[in-house]
Amino acid sequence: MSTTQEADTTATNGTDKPSILVIDGDEVIRELIEYNLSAEYHIDACSSAEDAIELDIASYSLILLDINLGGSIDGFQLTEMLARNKATAAVPFIFCTARDSEDEIIAGFDAGADDYIVKPFSLREMVARVKSVIRRHAMMRPSAATRPTNLQYEGLVLKLENQRVEFDGQPVSMSRTEYQILKLFMKNPGKLFTRDEIHRMAWPDEDAVSARTIDVNISRIRKKIGPYATSIISKPGLGYGLMSREL
Repeated sequence: MSTTQEADTTATNGTDKPSILVIDGDEVIRELIEYNLSAEYHIDACSSAEDAIELDIASYSLILLDINLGGSIDGFQLTEMLARNKATAAVPFIFCTARDSEDEIIAGFDAGADDYIVKPFSLREMVARVKSVIRRHAMMRPSAATRPTNLQYEGLVLKLENQRVEFDGQPVSMSRTEYQILKLFMKNPGKLFTRDEIHRMAWPDEDAVSARTIDVNISRIRKKIGPYATSIISKPGLGYGLMSREL
């Protein structure tokens, strides 16, 4: 096993393995994660946000980080910094932390996390969740041969190039799952999608996604898009969709 506490490695690792950056103050946790993921991924690890920002973060396929970190920058502050930087805004991340209250978990997803793993965790479950996020993100990444464009619905803009959302010029922080659902709606205005259709699109490799999980994600999207929340409508037996507010 390579030494994980050093932060002077880069994500350009000379292999075809996707790279994951682990940021955790606990050396044992860093080593456990590396041991369980290194067969399929190149792992770099460090103990603080200050060390992490010295790396080429845009090159990573995923960041797995604690909220409580060594140094003066915590996990929430770090992810906010990354979201403001166009080069790193699209890098997916998973919080892996002992902070397990409902408010903290919701805050994690509101910060844009693709998943939230509570310590102590099952190593098999952690590996499965990491694989799921990386696969889902790879499916969302635009082809290099395709010129990125924006999707727009009135003042609501979805930027395909960096997977960002704005309404009336104001940036909106969304998780990759929320972004994917909103993208589905904005690509198909006026069309309704059942929960099963939303499930297959937003969680293509996960079988066990409850209706409640889908409803919660859509509720969070509505809360984040201000005056356009009422444009996402639901009709019993038909599903959810983006409709003109004049209808």
